[in-house]
Amino acid sequence: MDNQQKNEIGFGWWNIYGWFCLIIGGIVICSLQLKESGILFLLSLNTALMIMVIRYNKYAFLLSTLLSFNPILWIVNFIYIRNRWHHPKANRKSIIFSSTKAGWWTLNKSFRLVVVTSAVWAFLAYYLQDDYQRNLSLVFVPVAGMLVFYFAYKHLVAPAEQQ
Repeated sequence: MDNQQKNEIGFGWWNIYGWFCLIIGGIVICSLQLKESGILFLLSLNTALMIMVIRYNKYAFLLSTLLSFNPILWIVNFIYIRNRWHHPKANRKSIIFSSTKAGWWTLNKSFRLVVVTSAVWAFLAYYLQDDYQRNLSLVFVPVAGMLVFYFAYKHLVAPAEQQ
């Protein structure tokens, strides 16, 4: 494949797969009958992995495909990623996860605001519930919604405003 063909190859399924797994995966995890720590761990893992997939991290795409335990999805995604493995878009450095010591302060201000607001919401919504059986959907659904809306805005609305 020459350079011009590499740059023309699309990433439509990559985006659909990432957003679908982020949203539906979060809903499915919240519906599981697990302990709160198990749900929190799985939600954290799913969210981090899918955000990296949406940011075109090829290793996150590969890992999320393997963790799906779906042989049909394995075949489809392995054929899909094989054609995009050396594409420049899948090999760029991540903007969100920086390896510098001051990585938090180099992040976008609006992303930091969403992360801090989500963390405060999750903490307060969890600890201010009086019931012995805490409602985790009250804790995590708004947090997941904020993150999804942030990334949807950044990928769908912000690029259109720059034109």
